[in-house]
Amino acid sequence: MSLAATLRSLVSGAAWRARWGSVRLRAHQRLRVLRPRGPAEWATSVLLAAVLGAYLVHWARGNSGMLFDPLLQTDDARTVIFPFHRHAPGAPLADDPIALEMLDYVPYGVRWLYALIVPAVGVLVATKVVQALALAVLLAAAVVLATTPGLGLPAAGLLLFFVLRDVTQVDRIAGGLPRAFAFPCFALWIAGAMARRRGARAAGVLLAALSYPSTMLMLLAAEALLLLRGLGSRGVAVALRRARWLGGLTLACAVLIAPAVGGDPSRGPLHTLEQARGEPAFGPAGRLRVLPLPDARREVGPAGFGVLGASGGSPWPAVAARVRDYDAPAALALGAGLAVIVIAGWAPVPWVAVALLAGVWLTYGVAHVFAFRLYAPERVYSFGMHAAVTALVVGMLARVGARWRHRRGRLLRSLAATAVIAGTVVALGDGVRDRVGMTIDRRPLAPLWDFFAGLPSNTRVASHPMDGDDIPLWSARANMGGFETLQPWFVGSWARQRARTEDTLGALYATDRAEVLAYARRHRVTHLLLNADRYAGDVAGRAGSFEPLTAYARKLLQGRRATELVLAAPPQGAVVFRLGKWSVVDVARLEQAWAE
Repeated sequence: MSLAATLRSLVSGAAWRARWGSVRLRAHQRLRVLRPRGPAEWATSVLLAAVLGAYLVHWARGNSGMLFDPLLQTDDARTVIFPFHRHAPGAPLADDPIALEMLDYVPYGVRWLYALIVPAVGVLVATKVVQALALAVLLAAAVVLATTPGLGLPAAGLLLFFVLRDVTQVDRIAGGLPRAFAFPCFALWIAGAMARRRGARAAGVLLAALSYPSTMLMLLAAEALLLLRGLGSRGVAVALRRARWLGGLTLACAVLIAPAVGGDPSRGPLHTLEQARGEPAFGPAGRLRVLPLPDARREVGPAGFGVLGASGGSPWPAVAARVRDYDAPAALALGAGLAVIVIAGWAPVPWVAVALLAGVWLTYGVAHVFAFRLYAPERVYSFGMHAAVTALVVGMLARVGARWRHRRGRLLRSLAATAVIAGTVVALGDGVRDRVGMTIDRRPLAPLWDFFAGLPSNTRVASHPMDGDDIPLWSARANMGGFETLQPWFVGSWARQRARTEDTLGALYATDRAEVLAYARRHRVTHLLLNADRYAGDVAGRAGSFEPLTAYARKLLQGRRATELVLAAPPQGAVVFRLGKWSVVDVARLEQAWAE
């Protein structure tokens, strides 16, 4: 066909009608899977739908704060989310250097989402919308399973249940951060692999590349291992076809993550493991606490079994309490039961889970050897093991009776899924935890945040690094950095952040007024947020935060008394707001008061 004929076919109404008809036919065929056959199937399907629906409604009510309350956010929103105020009216923080530093950590897919959503609803509501989109990816994974012959509603229900019941997975989804898409992308890949739908698997990998590349690496490894299965008996043509598929998928991922890999050149290279060992910020008392690297025998293996652990409330607390008294034996019995299901031939070997588990271990090994080139190795197993155990449980239970007669197997799977969901809630709990993932609330100090929000857009606030983190998120006003924006991963940006924070500590605990004013002019600081508790009692002890800044503050305050610190009792005329232990000092008024 010539190029002209090809272009005509693309815009032809007949061609589009044919494509639409093909899509409708495939959708109709998929939806037929959901249609029960006979009274027994109707009864078991309705029972499963009722139990699953009741759980989902209960889960949504129990997590209503996380789902719907914009005044509840995750603490990491103070690292990742606040830079997106730039898309709100007036573009606050658009030229804030700290916001730009933090924006450099956000994958481009998530940046694009916030750029689209924030202008309409604001940053705080946007986090709930992005969180809902992540849950929509999880729902799409369930739809893939529900519309696949041999899997259907039982597999879809089990996947939804075990992801939403796992507090770790829900905690990571909560808040609309890039990591919110990690477990939904895992679920979409698992569903595509179980359903043998390459498109769903590719969608899971590519969405992870746009949102949370650590998950992308694990899924690419799992995809490669899954494609190796049965390759020896399939011939060269199949091997080449699979190799082309994997190569194309890998290339697409490389293209999607390329902009983020470049980043701001001023941030410098990532710390090598050797450099990190000499930097206290990576150690047990430091900002990141990722060193020493975890012992795989103690940390990695058990990491994912929280999927099956006791969590949340139960409609029969006495039963749940009895089971929790024997938590370890119950877990062993459950694992043995799953093994018996496969050994007895009641369900096929869950190769999808095997591939994912091996992919996680492979990625963890590479991340461990090349720390910290692939981010913190802990992120690999803390995410990947939960996903692998979910794939194991769902893959085995959803295929119970797969070798039996078609109708008999469908009945068994529906009954088994219903029993597992109901029995898990009764014996191990519903997994619902109040405000899961929502660690900060705007309401307790709302007058303070409202005050800052009412100041001019060029306001910049200096405070102790443990005191001012919330200002940019709740008030859309710049600060001089804090715990959440002190990120030691990159050599260049960490040197800049550390010097800036040491300069701030020098001003807050200065004994010379000129030093405070010079600091404010140097960094264009307009206001100071002072915490009265920092200047009472053991001042050196209360000045601590994390290493190496705690040691710096201790050295700075050596030999200094609280009465010598010029900001311990600022002039009343310079204080423009008070709330409990908090005081806001206007630097211009402070300079005027000290000049009199």
